[in-house]
Amino acid sequence: MNHDYKTIAYYSKEDKSYIIFAPDLPGCFSDGKTIDEAKENIAVIIEEWKELAQDLGKDIPKPLKEVDYTKASAWDVAKYILSRTGPISTIMLQKLVYYCDAWSLGWFHTPLFEQEIQAWAKGPVVYELFNMHRGRYVVSDKEINSNHKLSDSEKRLIDNVLTVYANEDPEWLVDLTHSEEPWIAARGDLPENDSSNNIIQKSAIEKYYSNLSAC
Repeated sequence: MNHDYKTIAYYSKEDKSYIIFAPDLPGCFSDGKTIDEAKENIAVIIEEWKELAQDLGKDIPKPLKEVDYTKASAWDVAKYILSRTGPISTIMLQKLVYYCDAWSLGWFHTPLFEQEIQAWAKGPVVYELFNMHRGRYVVSDKEINSNHKLSDSEKRLIDNVLTVYANEDPEWLVDLTHSEEPWIAARGDLPENDSSNNIIQKSAIEKYYSNLSAC
């Protein structure tokens, strides 16, 4: 069953299954023991969601089909994230910035920003962004100097990612990145807690998250 809605999926060790969301449609999610089963299940749930919305006379959001990229930087993305979440830990911010870029690559085969992402012990980190918040545990949008104007579609992409990840615990997000192939491959044989500035290749990110997406 085909659909135009972008999806976000991840493997849950606790549930021993893939959890999959269609963030354009509030509350629309499913799961599956394999990623293919999860994709099949979310396609059915999307159709049921749309049918129920139609029966209730509610508007059905149009899928995000393309993004008007504006050559944003990682700190431009970070500032927008913080404007939506309020002050959060720097660990949380780094993971949310990473997942915004990851799903931009997975969905549209285009990076949201060009800065490199390093495979640190605490998961993916944008070093240039780290330099901006170095020494802080919590950061707010007022502490990031950016006047860049994101496009509406860039904001919508980020909002969709935040729908899935922003309410999770930062350490849960760290553990999730540790379970996913881009971070693992970049680390190589390094012990999990060793420091590293190895680059997570954007091509590896694109391949991994494209395979997780149902579109």
